[in-house]
Amino acid sequence: MLEISRTSVRGPVLILALAFAGFGLSRTVAAEPTTRIADVRGLSREEAAQGSPVSVSGVVTWRSADGQFMVQDESAGIWVGVTRARKSGLWVGDNDAVDAIRPGRRVEIDGVTDPGGYAPVILPRSVLVREEQALPPAQRITLPQFFSGTADGLRVEVGGIVQGVQRVESGWMLNLRTDLGLFTAEFPTEALRAPDELINAAVRVTGVAVSRFNTRGEITMPRIFVSRTDDLAVAVPATAAFAAPLVPLDRIAAFRPTALGPHRVRVRGTVTFALPGKFIYLQDGNSAVRVETRATEGFAAGHLVEASGFVDLSRNIGTLTEALGRSMGPACYMLR
Repeated sequence: MLEISRTSVRGPVLILALAFAGFGLSRTVAAEPTTRIADVRGLSREEAAQGSPVSVSGVVTWRSADGQFMVQDESAGIWVGVTRARKSGLWVGDNDAVDAIRPGRRVEIDGVTDPGGYAPVILPRSVLVREEQALPPAQRITLPQFFSGTADGLRVEVGGIVQGVQRVESGWMLNLRTDLGLFTAEFPTEALRAPDELINAAVRVTGVAVSRFNTRGEITMPRIFVSRTDDLAVAVPATAAFAAPLVPLDRIAAFRPTALGPHRVRVRGTVTFALPGKFIYLQDGNSAVRVETRATEGFAAGHLVEASGFVDLSRNIGTLTEALGRSMGPACYMLR
């Protein structure tokens, strides 16, 4: 009986030994560095968090003032977190090499995977800067692809209507609207001339797709990082603000046989409240509307004001945003 018992356990013991051998083999294979960006992008958050080795080569498509950059190979594009790698002590590369990184340079990156805030990223140990070459051709992606975040990291081309311009730390930020919603495009200061003249123009923007995201790692708005002046093309020039069609306050988003599109509309009403640099409220009869404007000009209560802006339907009642206003004098005088 003892001999039979020994024989009966040899199978499970052998299977267990083979399982351990297979586990060791899989760990050895996994230790090989990933060489395709698409394979890094395809990792789950849990897999990317393991800090697996990466050795990729690609073309820099964008970089920030502090050395962060985006790189793209034949398979995909990805964010390279130089700043975080330095802070964590992972970085052992040549700091002078970072200064040489710019769009159009081929680089070789040795680093590890990281889940990032939205999509997997690479934290570099070192970056070797190679020769200069042409940027990857921009992909004309669909708006659903852009707004879903699947194009994150790629050099893309997207069109929209410019609805606002803001000065930001990195330079200029355009607010653009499409049929699916809003996105932003960020330019270095020197790459965008006369930005205010672009408001209400239809443009096509070329740059790297990135994403705004919340604390759960969910996309809240797509963005584009732009590097060059030539990466902005005006398809339809802007028209004068107060040449926009005049619509009644209670009809700014009503049915029309012909759509106005995401362009400016113009309204007229009496100021009932104003907060300079923020918003004003206009009223005409029993209808009123909130008009958001960056203008610091004071609009006195009781004055008739004409405002030209973009319709925002995120509230229950249509609102005008990024508006310009001009006073037409006291309402009682104008109505005589």
